[in-house]
Amino acid sequence: MRQFSKIQPNGFARYLFFKILCAGKVWSFYVQCPSLINFSKVVVFLAVFVDVLCYSIIIPFIPFKVEQFGGDAKDTGLLLAFFALGAMVTSPLFGLWSDRMRSRKIPMLVGLAGLFLSTLFFALATSWWMLSVARVLQGVSGAATWTLGLSLLADWFPPEEIGRAMSIALSSYSVSQALGPPLGGILYQNTGYYGSFILCGVLVILDLIGRCLISDKPPNHHNVQKDMGVSHVTDNEASVELEKLDNTLVVEEVESRKQEKELSLLSLSTKSYTLIIGALTICFGSVMTSVEPTLPLFLAEPKYNMNSQTIGFVFIAIVLPTIVMGPVGGMIYDKYGFLKVTIPGIVMMILFTPLLILLDTQPESVPMLVVLLVLFSVGLTLFGASMIPELSKCVEQVSFGKIYGLYSMYFSIGTIVGPTLLGSIPYQFLGWKWQIVIATGFTLICSPLIFLYKRPQNV
Repeated sequence: MRQFSKIQPNGFARYLFFKILCAGKVWSFYVQCPSLINFSKVVVFLAVFVDVLCYSIIIPFIPFKVEQFGGDAKDTGLLLAFFALGAMVTSPLFGLWSDRMRSRKIPMLVGLAGLFLSTLFFALATSWWMLSVARVLQGVSGAATWTLGLSLLADWFPPEEIGRAMSIALSSYSVSQALGPPLGGILYQNTGYYGSFILCGVLVILDLIGRCLISDKPPNHHNVQKDMGVSHVTDNEASVELEKLDNTLVVEEVESRKQEKELSLLSLSTKSYTLIIGALTICFGSVMTSVEPTLPLFLAEPKYNMNSQTIGFVFIAIVLPTIVMGPVGGMIYDKYGFLKVTIPGIVMMILFTPLLILLDTQPESVPMLVVLLVLFSVGLTLFGASMIPELSKCVEQVSFGKIYGLYSMYFSIGTIVGPTLLGSIPYQFLGWKWQIVIATGFTLICSPLIFLYKRPQNV
């Protein structure tokens, strides 16, 4: 059975929004809208893109702004950690709220309000504390975007496609991380401090349109086949099919809700699969964010003597590989499962992370810098690619919001540990070399947890 979209103002707006963002040609104003499954991809991609761009665009110049307010590397690390603090506290709450409401849209809009306020606070900041408040609000927005965006994808896509679907979020994260730092460096060099935040404000408005148009009625994947294209039928045929489809979905949803087991947030948080994937997520987030506050400072030292614009381009070497490896990891996961992606990823992390020490011990070499950062990024991406889709296999749909709220919380803990305990603090007191040694040791300690993981059998 095909899935049709209604010809109505909301559906028509989705159609135009979808075509504009995808740079497609609008063949006719009378053609049916793209499937809502396709639209959910676009909205989640855009939501993650805007959220991460607003986060990453300040990375090249925020250490210098902190220094203007009398801060140092430690204060920069704490500032980045405040983002994680806001996300850590609110992620489970957003997940719980959306599961109880059976809605992802409203909590996502609330989160976007936090992103708007954070952009305003950053632009008007006159002290380190105002920057801290802005980062906390940005964390609240990130909690909503990741928790509800991942839940939305899990709602809309069947289990056999979930790895590739979740790679949308990773790819969007990668694209925005690739664009954010160099774009921030360029804008800071050419337009001053405010240019980046004007751009963020415009993107927030575009994101708002997409979130307002998203549907809260996902299909039932067990009985309804999805049509990923555009349907060409008459209005009468569409109306008949829509009525049948709506009636079918209502009955199936009622029956499935009776059979699904909704776990409380507390019960879910104590499950072994949650704790193990949570610990691995902390490791992933910690190592990934450990270089964010310190790499700009290290590259600005006399050995490399880079400005903020050049540092922004260097960050491309970290995030660009994930644009490719994210979808690759998702496809491998869909075909071979959790361990076949996670084990190679963490082995590469253990092998490649220590090589970053060479940036400090060897003579200056930009090609070596780029190659080592690429290898570091590839291992990280493969390691993290399977954990997001795997969680959707552990619970019923009524608990998707809570499980991804916990995932976002654990990742946020990692982004607190990373910039501080694995990043700015060892860098400030021990230097770059020992910072990398500590990050490698932390990865080694966490790696055995992979072999303790077992997916629940009753889901």
